[in-house]
Amino acid sequence: MIMKTLPSRFKPWIYRRLLSLGASRSWCIHPAVHRLPFGLALKTSARETSINETAALRFLEASKTVNLNFPFLVDSTTDGTITYMLSTYIDGDCACEVMEGFSSQDWRRLELDLRGQLTSLHIQTSSHHHNICSAAGGIIDDPRMSWVAEGALELTTTQDFFAQVWLGLDFPWNRDTIRPAIQPLVDRPVPVSLCHGDVYPRNIIFPGGVEAWRAGKTRLCLIDWEYSGWMPTPWEALKATFIEAELDSEWQIVICHALPEFGEYLDADWLWRSKSRMMII
Repeated sequence: MIMKTLPSRFKPWIYRRLLSLGASRSWCIHPAVHRLPFGLALKTSARETSINETAALRFLEASKTVNLNFPFLVDSTTDGTITYMLSTYIDGDCACEVMEGFSSQDWRRLELDLRGQLTSLHIQTSSHHHNICSAAGGIIDDPRMSWVAEGALELTTTQDFFAQVWLGLDFPWNRDTIRPAIQPLVDRPVPVSLCHGDVYPRNIIFPGGVEAWRAGKTRLCLIDWEYSGWMPTPWEALKATFIEAELDSEWQIVICHALPEFGEYLDADWLWRSKSRMMII
């Protein structure tokens, strides 16, 4: 790819020109994503989030992680304010646009596909010694616990991590109610692995279209790795469901079936979200 051979100082100008050209040719498919010719996508974002996604994709490519579909990183550069990330474009249907017409067989296929790919990711990257950090190696910056980045908190153990996930257990109204059920999970050591950190329908593409996926010709592809990081592995399930408002929502059920080993953590998270009187802002 020619972009990799160009001096870095020229790249932001080239990408800005592509964005300008795309504005007149209807290449923009999202405020931050342009679909370019030759099966490519150009994504722009704040420097920190794009650097994190770039780091995750580079790691996955270098590690030859099997049984996992993700976009191929072509190039990434920054002008100091905006980061430009060039990757392969995953042409297909987004899960959020087609799930309304899913049959029971489709839901089951989705659960199995997610389970196979996420389990492969977690097993192949699992460690009891890796630092808890973003994919780029920095402090975790995630909307589920935004106070960690705001306070520049370094979480050195899984106990530190879950103490931030489930705040307020020592408050008087929680001490004798929800804390006895949640604290054992906070204290339990678990492996750290690379987590996507935003497994949600908008970040799932069925390459070639949902009909090809139904026919078993393709597997789903996970896109948008901005919130990926080296996290305690149950985090994948917690983050994938944290905006669900009902225990029996379709997506809550999908994640429970795709990642059944984290059922205790999902139950604890629901208990905390519904009873702790703590607000995520």
